[in-house]
Amino acid sequence: MPSMGVSILWTLALLVAVPIIKLVSILVKPYFSNLRDLPGPPGGSWVTGHISELNRSETDRAECHLNWLKEYGHVFVYKSLLNSDRLTTVDTKALNHILASPMVYYKPSHLRLTLGQLIGEGLIFAEGAAHKRQRRVMNPTFSLGNIRQMTAIFMTKALELRDSISHHIATQGEDPLDAIPYVSRCTLDIVGLAGFNYDFNTVKDGVTSRGTSMGESTDELARAFSQSYRTDAGYATIQLLMAWIPPLRWVMFDKVTVASDQAQKTMRRIGKRLVREKKRALGFSVDEEKDDAKSHGTVFAREETKKDLLSLMIVANMSPDVAPEQKMTEVEVMHQIPTFMVAGHETTATALTWSLFLLATHKSIQSKLRRELATLGTDMPTMDELNSLPYFEAVLKESLRLYPSFENTLRIAQADDVIPLEKPFTDRKGRLQDRIRLKKGDGVFIPILVMNRLESIWGPDAAEFNPERWKDLPGEASTVPSVWGNQFTFLGGPRSCIGFRFAVMEMKAILYTLIRSFELELAVKEEDVLRTSAIVTRPMIRGQIEKGTQMPLIMRPVTV
Repeated sequence: MPSMGVSILWTLALLVAVPIIKLVSILVKPYFSNLRDLPGPPGGSWVTGHISELNRSETDRAECHLNWLKEYGHVFVYKSLLNSDRLTTVDTKALNHILASPMVYYKPSHLRLTLGQLIGEGLIFAEGAAHKRQRRVMNPTFSLGNIRQMTAIFMTKALELRDSISHHIATQGEDPLDAIPYVSRCTLDIVGLAGFNYDFNTVKDGVTSRGTSMGESTDELARAFSQSYRTDAGYATIQLLMAWIPPLRWVMFDKVTVASDQAQKTMRRIGKRLVREKKRALGFSVDEEKDDAKSHGTVFAREETKKDLLSLMIVANMSPDVAPEQKMTEVEVMHQIPTFMVAGHETTATALTWSLFLLATHKSIQSKLRRELATLGTDMPTMDELNSLPYFEAVLKESLRLYPSFENTLRIAQADDVIPLEKPFTDRKGRLQDRIRLKKGDGVFIPILVMNRLESIWGPDAAEFNPERWKDLPGEASTVPSVWGNQFTFLGGPRSCIGFRFAVMEMKAILYTLIRSFELELAVKEEDVLRTSAIVTRPMIRGQIEKGTQMPLIMRPVTV
């Protein structure tokens, strides 16, 4: 009994000591940081740093960073939670260096914890050697040729979306329609079929009066993902506390956390079944008793069974050209399913919603785009036909530039590093610096939205929706780390978005169908549409925050 009492006391002591030590180390670190001499805003709360200033603008969260850039220059530091330093720079040479060094710069622990609970240990979660190994296997899956073959799926589901909206108009007239659940269901159906040949069929199920995209679905996987993919501020706070104070991960069992954990178990169970069914269909042996990473066999399935992303990935992973130690485990393959759902569903639906908003508020651009789309004269264009429309390409690039799904991301240095600069800066002591010296543990803020709206790159009309700019792109845009469109939306380097081609073609298919079929008009004042960022950037309406995210549009059939 005494020994048990001592063990309990030691456990309690650790529960108290660990967060205290963590807190002290965080509070002391800024005084020894190389970043303390960099320019930046003064003050800041010991608890929240400059977060309150960043959140002050309800319409554009990038506004504060843009103001700091004007005041302090292209390299500065602001205070984050618990007074910790966050390096911020728009120097393209520095950003290229950071994004090209994935073995040095990882996502912070609180973000990885959230991602791990949301989508498991798939490609987005993985860091370092694990990410490099997964990426090497998955790269061929997202080839141009594979996306070309999936375009018919995109178009078929886009036509189902058109019919669903037409039904709404026929029954409800010109009553405002919330575009978010409609578009969200369409992208979910697309990623289900193109991702792992799984038809959620949510577009044909229709949209409920509450307007949820998945939570009310009859499909178990869709409901589980909806519960897991929570984006409200309260849940985000819980995740942050558990990341910064690890013992809380074992003691915080509120109903939200429990429900999310149950949803994860459901997703893992269904994911495991899908992976093993795919393996059998492709002719690979499956060991039911263990992680079957090393299974082998001859691919005898019909060609059409190998066209979805999961099948293509399994075939690539089982290739004899991939060394055994470089193969993904079955668990890693399974975790790519929710990864596909996040990357191909929610982020794309959000980007599409903002595209519809921009077109609804710029009628002349909408009309010009519709005229170009009409030149194809078909409901089922191929990928090459969609890519042959220059104004369509410009509209999509401009929309994704102004409204990236993610406004920013964070990185933490895993080792000391020296970041080179294209342009020197002057530190607080008046010294000219041509590089930034980081210590292990220093944080870096990656300003995606700010880079996309920077006047020094895009010109004085950087904040305006102007597709014409893509006819004569400023030379400075070529220096932006990018895999598509000379913009920061999909990032650049080894950690750039692997599915950017999938996302772009998915958006093109849906926009092509909707703009040819409907005239769009915003049902509220443009200035009342607010940006809210909780994992991805979604719209809310001023005065209707309690209704959650929404994009009310009036949609009328196009008359010939």
